[in-house]
Amino acid sequence: MMDTSVEASALVAIVLSLSAGVTVVLSRMVNARLAQQTSVLRSSFVAHITGLPLTLLLAFGFTGASLPQVAAGQLGSVWMYLGGALGVTVILLCNITVPKVPAFRLTLLTFIGQVGMGALLDALMGNVQSGATLIGGMVIAAGLLLNFCIEALCIHKSSASEVVQTA
Repeated sequence: MMDTSVEASALVAIVLSLSAGVTVVLSRMVNARLAQQTSVLRSSFVAHITGLPLTLLLAFGFTGASLPQVAAGQLGSVWMYLGGALGVTVILLCNITVPKVPAFRLTLLTFIGQVGMGALLDALMGNVQSGATLIGGMVIAAGLLLNFCIEALCIHKSSASEVVQTA
């Protein structure tokens, strides 16, 4: 009989990965809509204020860390706490660009960016096992580029046929 605990943990990992991907795309779309209705800075502020309590609960709940340990710097380098500044920058840029990019393309671009940065970080840390990941990301990037070219060609052909029909 097969070990069901391994299967269950694999299923949980798959469900969590899928839900994480969905929430990334949905949060970017909601933040962009909020930025259109209010402002880019206000939307970024709301995203971080709503995300902070949940992140703190998860961080302290899963690691067993306490606030005095964080304040005393016992949990790692100070540099890792600058991720919030990077997050604000990413949210601001996404709030500006997301309304101009279709959701499917945004999903692919996010995936390609994550794969590319993961491969870059692996290379910088000396991990040479990320070759397959990099190749997969490049194949997806090539497919996205091909899709862009085909769409541009179709738009060019349709605009050319409209010019011919009106003449």
